[in-house]
Amino acid sequence: MRGIFSIAGRMRAVNALLLAAEAHATADGADETAAEHIVLAALDIPGGSAAAAFARVGIGTEDFRSALAAHHAAALSAVGITAPDLPPVDVSEIPTRQGRYRMSPGGRRLFERVVGSRGDSGSPAALGAMVVLALADERSGAAADALDRLGVDREALAVAARAEIAAA
Repeated sequence: MRGIFSIAGRMRAVNALLLAAEAHATADGADETAAEHIVLAALDIPGGSAAAAFARVGIGTEDFRSALAAHHAAALSAVGITAPDLPPVDVSEIPTRQGRYRMSPGGRRLFERVVGSRGDSGSPAALGAMVVLALADERSGAAADALDRLGVDREALAVAARAEIAAA
């Protein structure tokens, strides 16, 4: 019976992650959940393995958020728009859509890597680190650019994520 409960726990954790990612996408005004939204949702998990994996390589969650904001500001600047300074949004207050999750190709690719690595750990606590491990392989998109802006050694990030998965 324990196996059924662990599967249910993992499913609840994945569902919560995807709902939180969708809330981040909605806050950004996006119609689809992208890789950066999934990463932000993983970083929002209190005491989570994603934030711990980032900390192992010297990155704070706010560092990642700032690098992501810089990516978006640069993208807007490239077309002559100055990014406005907006106050932070509490994504826990944003309602999510009902029905099927809508993901961008980058979000889908990242999530498929996470699902593919689920065999590495059965613990829901490892989910955030699995997102970070998948992110370490990303080479395009806003989340990957945020890592580049921070000068992150992707192999070191992958090692850190694997250590958090093992600890979960």
